[in-house]
Amino acid sequence: MEVIKVLTAVLFALVILGARNIQARPSNESDFYTAGVLEYHYLLSNTSLRDSVDLNLNEYIRFIELAKRKNVDVLVFPEGTLNYDFLDTRDELIDNAVVTPDPKLKIAPYKHKDKYSWILAKLSQAAKDNQIYVLVNVVEKVPCTADSVACKPPYNVHHDGYSLYNTNVVFDRKGRIISRYRKVNLYIEPEMDDVVDQPLPIFETDFGVKFGHFICFDIMFKYPARVLVQQENITNILYPTYWYAGLPFFIAETIHQGWAYSNNVNFMVSGANAPQTGTTGSGIYLGRKRIQATLTKPYPIRELFVAKVPKNIRTDVELEQPQIRKESSPADLLRLYVNESWEHQNSVIYPIVEPQETICVDNNKLCCTVEVKRKYLPVPEGASSYNYMLTVNYTKKLYIEKRNVGEITCAIIACTGETTDTCGGRFHLDNEVQRIEFEHIKITTKIHSDQYEEVMVIPNIVPTRLSPFDVSNFTLSEIDVSGDPRHRHKSFTLESTATVPEFLVYGILGRDFGMDNDRMEDIARHHTKS
Repeated sequence: MEVIKVLTAVLFALVILGARNIQARPSNESDFYTAGVLEYHYLLSNTSLRDSVDLNLNEYIRFIELAKRKNVDVLVFPEGTLNYDFLDTRDELIDNAVVTPDPKLKIAPYKHKDKYSWILAKLSQAAKDNQIYVLVNVVEKVPCTADSVACKPPYNVHHDGYSLYNTNVVFDRKGRIISRYRKVNLYIEPEMDDVVDQPLPIFETDFGVKFGHFICFDIMFKYPARVLVQQENITNILYPTYWYAGLPFFIAETIHQGWAYSNNVNFMVSGANAPQTGTTGSGIYLGRKRIQATLTKPYPIRELFVAKVPKNIRTDVELEQPQIRKESSPADLLRLYVNESWEHQNSVIYPIVEPQETICVDNNKLCCTVEVKRKYLPVPEGASSYNYMLTVNYTKKLYIEKRNVGEITCAIIACTGETTDTCGGRFHLDNEVQRIEFEHIKITTKIHSDQYEEVMVIPNIVPTRLSPFDVSNFTLSEIDVSGDPRHRHKSFTLESTATVPEFLVYGILGRDFGMDNDRMEDIARHHTKS
């Protein structure tokens, strides 16, 4: 049964908050804006994609109206829940795709219904009527011309007269399109085309906040996600996603929390809800201060979250206290992908030695030191319980036969047996009893790299119940050690601040963008093979 609710304060499910006592100055309304995100289950018509689009468009407009009543300033819709069913053919997508105006022109499509799709016209009207900034993810089409590079291989191999893009469109309070971003890092989207070039997705608002935005798997890459933060100093990010959850490292909320924490930004995550594919996870993450809202659901749901967000997350302002909502765990009901080749290719797994163990790989390019204090608990006869091992990895991995990327892991990982091939899976919660309690964990990752600006590290902590620990339960620090080039390194330390609840993964996940093959080089190679 579908549930439709409006959460008027800040909510989050399945998270036990341990909010820190922050010495913050008193705040006033001008220090905040109000953001809205959705966990949204796509409505599917049994007649046609056009009918499905109409069903969801009506729901979108309803949620815009609801958000207005909650004084929302900026509302984010998920990826792939309007005119993009990932199972549709390219011809079907073209029929319902939209042509978007150049954001520089600041055109309001509701004023030009003869020129722009009914989808954009209705959304434009709703944004104007309700005076809200609205980000919507759509399938966009661009007609090909004879001299269009974007319509030729390797960018476009379809030869049907169009380029199709997975695109974010942002409307301002007047219903004008003021920002557009075409997804760069596609994830198993064969009907979509690759982008030639585009400006960084940034827009300014009338309440004094500059936003950046990107889509789903972009989070794991340098462009545009990391560039927005590191080069443009954007600290407020809007993020629609259709995330496919996978163990051990790629649970949606874990990645989202880790990215927000590492970059210390406000991160507004609007997630599609499709439990049959492990797709769920929405929230509002306030950098290193707090998870303000998060939700994981194992059944279809459409739900709106509303929260006050500090305009500058890197100053100490007094935050609202989130409301705690406890629910039964969805972990057993949510389908997860386990042991995907991209996650496990070339991984090396070691036993954990107390009290301290250091393992170096790739000619000391990565050294991982783990310090633990654990306590063994009694387990009833016949009960299942996790063992734990250490995975250390610094290598180039192949992503979906198309992208070669540099990945770093230094993490304690749960195993369902005594051997390494059992690591990365999980037990059914009803059949599992905790046998090992970690009273303290400290993981230090020492990285030697020629280009440190190309390295991104995030905390990756996956509780057995999947919902993330509050940020007060751990710290992540960074030290840059310079001097002799032979010994220069960057050190990251992840440390628990209290006894650690049972987990599937506890450690550091990193990316070395300098090891990535050029995006177009990979695409060209893939095109040549096919």
